[in-house]
Amino acid sequence: VEVEVEVELEAKMEGILNEVFSLVDSGQLARAPVLSQQISTATSNSSLPPAIKEALNGLAAALQGVKTLGDPPTLAERENIVRSVGHEYERVVFLLRSTPEYEAMGHVLHTLRPRNYIRNAFHVFNAVLGVTMYEFVLTYEQSVLVAFLFFAWYVVMDVLRRVFPQAQAALFDRVFANITRPRERYVIPAATWYCLSMILVLMFTRKTIAEVSMLVLGVGDPAATLIGRTFRSRKIRGQKSLAGLLGFVCVSFGVVLLFLATVRPEMSVLEVLSMSLVAGSVGAVAELFSSDRIDDNLTIPLSVGAVLSLLF
Repeated sequence: VEVEVEVELEAKMEGILNEVFSLVDSGQLARAPVLSQQISTATSNSSLPPAIKEALNGLAAALQGVKTLGDPPTLAERENIVRSVGHEYERVVFLLRSTPEYEAMGHVLHTLRPRNYIRNAFHVFNAVLGVTMYEFVLTYEQSVLVAFLFFAWYVVMDVLRRVFPQAQAALFDRVFANITRPRERYVIPAATWYCLSMILVLMFTRKTIAEVSMLVLGVGDPAATLIGRTFRSRKIRGQKSLAGLLGFVCVSFGVVLLFLATVRPEMSVLEVLSMSLVAGSVGAVAELFSSDRIDDNLTIPLSVGAVLSLLF
């Protein structure tokens, strides 16, 4: 009987956490106090590990923060509450996934990917800057060295934030507050995977293919997010939609086409069209099948680079 009660409580908690995800994802805070009370009640009646209970209580407290909002709340107030709830939610998800007996429940829950225009612009800027430097300024050896240095820097920062809580607060609440996702507080950040993938494509693919791989990641991934969230369509895998998939392919195709037509005039029209289409399509499929376990900042460039190397 106790086992049945615990299973029922876990199922109820999963439902509540899914509601919290929807609340943060949409920014609609009306049910926050109700969800806070439900979490507190379910937590007190469960036999969850102390660390997970503590995280759930933190989530409940963050949801209660809605009561401190002005009437009407300012945009900044709403964003701060949503960010706070998002961080606590991702902490719960991370702990569930890290605990063997609750790992399956943790992986059923979605991670947050809030709309973030600054992050999207940063993504595109990095790709364009990287390709420009590699094409016109840096040699192959210099490009690999720069990628290694950035990778080492991000690894050092990741270690520091895990050892020193002050570093965690400084990096995620101030320095990178506008471009990080809530989940990145608890896992290896996307920037680290990005730098690693750049090292690999630089070392193991030709110059043109490495540059195309960078561009597909830099423009396709943000396009999929923005278009997928703007134009609601059928979900085809988890939270990923058909609109996002098609947006990835079309935007990547257009950008790669423009790049190749501009800097590789020796390529034939057929080569330019086919490479652009293959790059966009492979990148979109890689993004579609990436998950929280395999970061798309690693899978997209490696997939594009590998397929283009085989075909071209």
